[in-house]
Amino acid sequence: MKLHNLPHDVLLHVLGFCDLKTGISFSMACSTFHALLEKRSFWITCLTKTRLSKPIPCLLHEDLTTHDLASLKRIALQSLRLQRNWDLPKPEIIGSIKTVKLGIRPKFDIVFQVPGTELYVLHARPKGFMTCWDIGLGKAVCPPIHVAKAILDVSPGQDQPGRFSMGLLVNDGDINTPNLSLVIVCLEYSLLTAKVQIVFRHYLSPLFCHWAVFMTKEIVGVLRCDVSRRDPTIDLLALNISSKKMTMVKTDIPYNVGDVGFLVSDLYLYSAIMQPSNANEDGHSATSACDGDIFILIEHGSTSVSFCCPKEYFPHDGDNSCPDESFLRCNAAALRILDGSGTRYHAEGALSSDSFYDVPAVSMHSVVSPEGPIIHIRFWTRSAGSPKTLSLLQSANVRGVLHDSPGSAWQLMLIPHSGRHVLLVAKSNEDVVLRLVRYNPQKSAASVHELELPPSIDLSLIYSLGLDDHRGVISLLDRRGNLYAIPYA
Repeated sequence: MKLHNLPHDVLLHVLGFCDLKTGISFSMACSTFHALLEKRSFWITCLTKTRLSKPIPCLLHEDLTTHDLASLKRIALQSLRLQRNWDLPKPEIIGSIKTVKLGIRPKFDIVFQVPGTELYVLHARPKGFMTCWDIGLGKAVCPPIHVAKAILDVSPGQDQPGRFSMGLLVNDGDINTPNLSLVIVCLEYSLLTAKVQIVFRHYLSPLFCHWAVFMTKEIVGVLRCDVSRRDPTIDLLALNISSKKMTMVKTDIPYNVGDVGFLVSDLYLYSAIMQPSNANEDGHSATSACDGDIFILIEHGSTSVSFCCPKEYFPHDGDNSCPDESFLRCNAAALRILDGSGTRYHAEGALSSDSFYDVPAVSMHSVVSPEGPIIHIRFWTRSAGSPKTLSLLQSANVRGVLHDSPGSAWQLMLIPHSGRHVLLVAKSNEDVVLRLVRYNPQKSAASVHELELPPSIDLSLIYSLGLDDHRGVISLLDRRGNLYAIPYA
């Protein structure tokens, strides 16, 4: 039997093993597959396969079967256009830049953007309220709600149909009288409506340091340490979102990890609140959830150390046997990059993302070398051979140092929901530049790309960032109150 005699369902079954680019290549080389280009099933099959390996220009849980042929082609062509553009050393802006005037009072920060949409959840300092803006409409689309004066840390988001949630470590007090809590902020949205609400809040003791929020669909938690103790160790505080059942997992992970020579302290979160004055600021840590297990990635100098707390220690739905308190002896998995002559490493951050695309964590270091300063970026995944450890996927170097913008709530670096990219503002040879670092699993490589901007956007004024790698849109918020949404597809 010849290829053109095969039933369409057999051809579509073959396409089920092909991503979008491969499927279109087949259609260009074979008249039988070319005839399928005018069928919705062709595009649905190829887009569904592609979405399993990388984001596409729609919601993560978008029902592709509801789209007509023209809409499916638009999604596919935008996806291919973005891939080609971001493969370039200097990706080009495609289309018009949207500029929305948020104003300078109150001062907004981007907390998250729903991937694949123009919905942004913003936090107003110091008033402490949150609201949602639709950048396409250029206005707020829901009433504000009070959350807290300061956001200290955020978890990776939980992306579900019609709702996007994120765990936050917040302080609604001040430096001398902190009022710490762990909250979940949820944006519920449809084509016509949007609503921001707090769906969970748990108050935290000011006698402990808290940092590195983690969250799954069932639990939310945070790392905790009593730094007043002699030889303090790290605990994992976890709560079931539905039942509010709480459990404390005590570990043997030292807060002051003397055997690898660094202090586990995320000063990025605590410098303004409770960090002891003699703390070593050269340490960062992040938590990532992978199939219910919680990984702790600790960075200091040129050394990375990961620990795993298995999911059976946490109060998941329907698990009535989880104890209120347990002890876990952790085994460390360490990676050390050997310092060259005259080379010094300084940890800049450890960031976590959703594990759907197999990059649950990214870490960054400033490196001072004889050739000049660089920003060293590491992409992490769950180890295939040892699933209770994280292993290094790839790394990349960006010339320069991280740009420090006055008034910024966070450092000017971020990763999107997928974890596949890093967006950062750097200072190189006295110039402030925008860089995109990409991890490409097909090539098993990481690359650095220069993002050029029009003269009307002054990078030195940027203090908050956003990155939607579904649609290929980068967002920049400046001190004049302008939010720029810049399309690359």
